[in-house]
Amino acid sequence: MVVKSGGRVIGRSGGRDDGGRVDPWSHFVNVYMLDHEGRRIDRRNAQDIFVPLYDHQIPPGAADVVHYVLEVPPGTVKSRLHRAREALRDELVAAGASGETTESTIQKLLAAR
Repeated sequence: MVVKSGGRVIGRSGGRDDGGRVDPWSHFVNVYMLDHEGRRIDRRNAQDIFVPLYDHQIPPGAADVVHYVLEVPPGTVKSRLHRAREALRDELVAAGASGETTESTIQKLLAAR
C-alpha cells in the first residue's frame, strides 16, 4: 500500500529502500521453521522440521486483515461529496440564488435523499 500527496510518498507498507531492504514496519506473512540443530528450514526438507521459531501464516479457509490508520488534518482532503456540494453551490449562485438560499437548497436536497 502506498499513500501519496501531490506526487510525494507520505506512507507505505511493503516498500523497499534503495538497498533493497523491506521496510521493517511492513506486514509479513511467513514462517521460520528450525531443524534439530537450530538451522532454518528453507528448502524442501520437511523431514527435518523440529519447531517453528515464529509462524505468521494464514491457515486454509482463514483470512488475514491489516488495518491502516492515516491521520489526515481537517481540510487536507476534499471528498467527492464536498466537490459535488461546491459544484451545486456554484450552479445555484450562477442561476441567481443568494448564498443563504443556496445553502438551504443544498440542505433540502440532501435531506430528500
